[in-house]
Amino acid sequence: MKQTCILVLGMHRSGTSALSGAMSILDVYLGSQLMKPLDQNPKGFYENILLYRINERILKEIGSSWDDVFFKEEKLGSIKCVDELTQVLKEEFQDSPLFAVKDPRLAYLFPLYVQALSSLGVEIKVVVPFRNPLEVAGSLSRRNGFSQEKGLLLWAYHFLLSEKLSRDFPRVFTQFDELIQSPKKVFELIDSKLELNIASSFELKKYELQEFLTPDLKHHNVSLGNLSESVPGIIREIVDQVSHLNEVDSTEKLDSLRNQLFENQSLFYNADIRSAIDELAHVKQGLQAKDQELTQTKQGLQAKDQELTQTKQGLQAKDQELTQAKQELQAKDQELTQAKQGLEHKDQELARARQELQAQDQELTQAKQELQAQDQELKQAKQELQVTDQELALARQGLQARDQELAQVKQGLQAKKQELVRVEHELNSKGRELKALTYELISIHMSNSWKLTRPFRQLKRMLRSK
Repeated sequence: MKQTCILVLGMHRSGTSALSGAMSILDVYLGSQLMKPLDQNPKGFYENILLYRINERILKEIGSSWDDVFFKEEKLGSIKCVDELTQVLKEEFQDSPLFAVKDPRLAYLFPLYVQALSSLGVEIKVVVPFRNPLEVAGSLSRRNGFSQEKGLLLWAYHFLLSEKLSRDFPRVFTQFDELIQSPKKVFELIDSKLELNIASSFELKKYELQEFLTPDLKHHNVSLGNLSESVPGIIREIVDQVSHLNEVDSTEKLDSLRNQLFENQSLFYNADIRSAIDELAHVKQGLQAKDQELTQTKQGLQAKDQELTQTKQGLQAKDQELTQAKQELQAKDQELTQAKQGLEHKDQELARARQELQAQDQELTQAKQELQAQDQELKQAKQELQVTDQELALARQGLQARDQELAQVKQGLQAKKQELVRVEHELNSKGRELKALTYELISIHMSNSWKLTRPFRQLKRMLRSK
């Protein structure tokens, strides 16, 4: 995406805020964080607060400020790195094809912005607002308390530096009066010189611009025709060049005027220099008084230091006592903790003893109950024993009868045994005879005569069956 940045180079109180605010209405992006309006500029400054902080810091680093009437371009030589400026420009405007930066400090810091924007590949175009220098000086006198000489010198210095530094870039000069009276004409001029096409949305935003660009934006109004002989000639000559700066190359004349200004700038500033010298002498006297006061204060501080040292020593002693007391308290706490633990242990033992006693009471009760039951059982047993003794006597009598009967059975049994022995003897004899007979029978079956007579025996059995 091709990007274009409009750098607004103009002195304080020269209509830069009015021009930037009007561009913002016409969709030129100025950044995410703008400086808040104040009483001196109730409609807003339209300065990016992030860039303002960087600009202030850079000027402070090189020992300068926006109202430095002895500023030299060579001071910027000590600024080697613009990485922070480049980064903020990138973060604030990376999505904006057309954006603008307005800060009166740009007249001094223009080369640094060229370096940063060029590294980002952004095309640079310049607008230089112009306002009657007497109006600027009057406004600065009211706002900052500057003398007219200093106000005129600052105006000339900013205007001539802005003109010189912007020569290599597309640029256009605008006038504050014309912006208030004919804003459309001013933006058509800007478009024709810078090819921005800003005025294309003018009709859509016409009423919004009318409400913004009101005559009360100018609190000081002095005609350019009223530049009297009291105004330094170099100022009047610069004003004479303004009317045709957009059409005629006046660089040679403006270079000459700028050289004259640098050579004679102290002539513009004599009143302020004298005031500064008087103020410096007054400051020195004040410093001497402050030195005496400081010496007394140092002496008082030494006394206070001694008192403080004694107090610290006392505090150290108290700290030691407190430490010992804390240690003793810790020991007492430990003893108390141990005593509490012992008491808890005793309580636990007592509780266990009570539980055991209750258990023993229950056991004793059960034992008594069991003893009563045993007594009853014993009585029953004694009664049963008496009955048993009687039964036993009867059993003994029956046993004696059984013994006699058993003796008789034993005698009969012996007779049976003798008879069994005799029968076994007879069986053994029969067995021997059976074995002999069996042997004889086997011998017959195994003989040839038995085998030869087998068919006859079979025939005999068949005849019997028929």
